[in-house]
Amino acid sequence: MPIYTLSAPALEAKGSKTIGRSVVVDIPQSSAFYNTQRIAVSFPGFKKDYYANGQWGDQLPDLLQQVLVQTLEDSGSFKSLSRAGQGMAADIILQSEVREFSATYDKADAPHVVISLHVKLLDAKAGHVMASQTFTRVGEPLKNTLESVVGGFNAENQSLVRDVSEWVVESLR
Repeated sequence: MPIYTLSAPALEAKGSKTIGRSVVVDIPQSSAFYNTQRIAVSFPGFKKDYYANGQWGDQLPDLLQQVLVQTLEDSGSFKSLSRAGQGMAADIILQSEVREFSATYDKADAPHVVISLHVKLLDAKAGHVMASQTFTRVGEPLKNTLESVVGGFNAENQSLVRDVSEWVVESLR
């Protein structure tokens, strides 16, 4: 069975002031349906399933955390950034929730990718939400092949995490 992954977008480091607070990126929360290596697919009538002939290289939330961390690191905007569980004391915690991450077949034979991620910045010391926003991408219809669908996921996810990275930087400056 083929194994697929997602890649971080290519970014140019901004070179401006770095954010002097330590940021920890939590593993995104998700329903049990998305907390898997299986690639999700949605159909009309509230039906959901998984593609039988391929899977992600890691649990989807772990894969998304990896891409978020790499994108934020590649922005060059942070003095101190790490994944949760690596022992770094955090000033800011980036939490997120996967609300949708599926290839969707509406009425046509061609699927389109739908990704929705809700993101929060938490002040770790004060314990309050500093900012929150939902980021959503709906891709164009794709060829009805798993390779095309995974390519659509990668393109839409790169666009989404680029926007998340820019929003985090703007929110913390």
